[in-house]
Amino acid sequence: MRLYFGTDGVRGIVGEDLTTELVERLGKAATLWSKGGRVFVGRDTRGSGPELEEAFARGVVEAGGNAVLAGVLPTPAVALLALDLGVVVSASHNPPEYNGIKIFDRDGRKLTDAAEEEIEALLDAEGPGEGRIDRVDVATDSYLEHITDRFGSDLSGLRVAVDCANGAYSAIAPKAFEQLGAEVTAIAAEPDGTNINLGSGATDLSLLQRTVLQADFDLGIAFDGDGDRVLAVDANGASVDGDQILAILADHLNVDIVAVLSAGRAASWAASSRATSFISRTTSPAMASPPRCCSARRSRVARSPRLRRCCRVIHRPKRMCELPRKTSQTTCLPRSRGSTKNSTALGESSSAPPEPSPSYASSLRPKIPGKRGSSVLGSALS
Repeated sequence: MRLYFGTDGVRGIVGEDLTTELVERLGKAATLWSKGGRVFVGRDTRGSGPELEEAFARGVVEAGGNAVLAGVLPTPAVALLALDLGVVVSASHNPPEYNGIKIFDRDGRKLTDAAEEEIEALLDAEGPGEGRIDRVDVATDSYLEHITDRFGSDLSGLRVAVDCANGAYSAIAPKAFEQLGAEVTAIAAEPDGTNINLGSGATDLSLLQRTVLQADFDLGIAFDGDGDRVLAVDANGASVDGDQILAILADHLNVDIVAVLSAGRAASWAASSRATSFISRTTSPAMASPPRCCSARRSRVARSPRLRRCCRVIHRPKRMCELPRKTSQTTCLPRSRGSTKNSTALGESSSAPPEPSPSYASSLRPKIPGKRGSSVLGSALS
C-alpha cells in the first residue's frame, strides 16, 4: 500500500505535507530503484520549485546518481527527455501553495503502482553517495524546435490567444504558435512564483473566453501550470473540452474507433474479450450510423462522463496513439518507419546511455519517433 504516492505522483502543501526532507528521500529512493542512473529533472513555475528541485537532486547524489537539472520545463518535455528517470517538480493544476513530484521511467511513461510501492520501500535505505549534479540550459529551445518541426502545418492567417496559466509553457507555447505562422496573443504568461493557475489556464477558461470574444480571435488555447493538459475556446467563446479535442484528433489522424472509458476500468476492459466484442459491434455493417462525434463528424466516437476517464484507441496500422495514465490528455502521432517497439508518443531514451562526462550536454541525446535516431536536443548539443 502506498503512503505518499497518489494518483499522479506525490503532492501536498509545501512545508506541511511536502517537505524538503521528504523530497530528498524521494530523490534517493527513486535513484536507488533505477539502479543509480541519470535523472532528468524539470519543474514548473511555483516559487517553491527551485528549493524542492535542489532537495531532489541531493537525494539523487546520495544514491550515487547523476541529477540533470533543466529548470522550468513542461511535463511533456520531461517525459520526452527522460533518461533513466524523468522527474517533474510540480503539482499540476493545483494552487501555488502546493507542489509535488512526478516520476517517469526511461520510456517517458508514468510509473506503475507497484513501482511506486518499491520506491517507497527504499525511502530509508542508505545510498553510496558520490553522485553528481549537472545543469543544462538547452532543453527549452530544443523542445520548442522539436514540437514545431513535428507539427507539420502552416498556421498563417490564424489569430490565436494562448493562456499559459503563468506556468511552464509561458516561454514556449506563444513562440511555438508564432513560429508556425499564427498571430499570437499570450495571456497569463508572466509567472512570478505565486500566480500559477490562478484565474487562468485549463482550470478556469473565463479569462481566455473574454480575450477571444473581445479581440475576435479564431481560437483560444489554455494549458495548465505544468502543461500536461489542454482545453480550447472557439471563435464564439464556447469551450472545447477533452472529448471534442479527442474527436478532432481522431478525424485528423483518420482513426477508426475511439472508445472513452473510465480510468479504473480501461486496462481490464482492454485485456478482456469485451474489447473484441465492442470493436465488432461498433464496426458492424448493421449499424445504422456511427456514434455521435463532437466536432469531427467522420470520426466514430463513443462518449462517457468526463471525470476520471482515459481513452484507448483501436487504430489503423502504422499509427500510434499513446495516452498518459489516469489523465484526460491525449497525444497522437503517426508512427514513422524509424520508430521502434519502445518508442512512445512522448519519446524514448537511449537503451544504452553513454557515461556521464564533465560536459553533460554532449551526452543528453534521447531518441524520438520519426527522427531516425536523431536527438531532440539536436545541434544545440553538438
